Amino acid sequence: VEHAARRGFPAAQRALGEWYLSGDGPLLQNSKEALHWFSSAARGGDASSWRRLKHMAEVGIGIPRNPDLVCFIQAGAASYGDPEALFWLYSRCCSVGCACSAKINTLRAAARLGHSEAQLLLATHLLTAGREAQVSEALTWLFICSKGGSAAPGASRRDALVIAKAQLRLGLALIILTPLVPLSS
Repeated sequence: VEHAARRGFPAAQRALGEWYLSGDGPLLQNSKEALHWFSSAARGGDASSWRRLKHMAEVGIGIPRNPDLVCFIQAGAASYGDPEALFWLYSRCCSVGCACSAKINTLRAAARLGHSEAQLLLATHLLTAGREAQVSEALTWLFICSKGGSAAPGASRRDALVIAKAQLRLGLALIILTPLVPLSS
């Protein structure tokens, strides 16, 4: 594993990081070495390593606890297309002192990657903005989220609730936005 890690294989780098972090494998526990190998694997695009680095920075393993570093790490994970990291950035880092368009763009990126909560929240933001183009986009996101398969095997209870909310909001939005058609007598 160490040979493969030194040759740049992210899965091997992550495995080495796990061994150094836990001390359960053939190596003694060493949080600094774990940090090094998780960082290498994360730069190689390994999503699990990004999550491990975030945890280490939140708790202070191998480095002092640092909320700014956590945001930086999540931004790195988001740059590799991690929808959970994008949504985390929106909900934590973008909540204060962030331009509204940046918040919407972060949500939109997570929504495009299939994050159901981001799809629902983006649709809600766009509906409240009220401009015609935004209402159309909001309905599109509600439709996409509502088709997320609440009955699909493996869907979490939380996903099912988000999808049900999207289905309800889509139905209500269509009722409100659809002009009444006079009945012929």
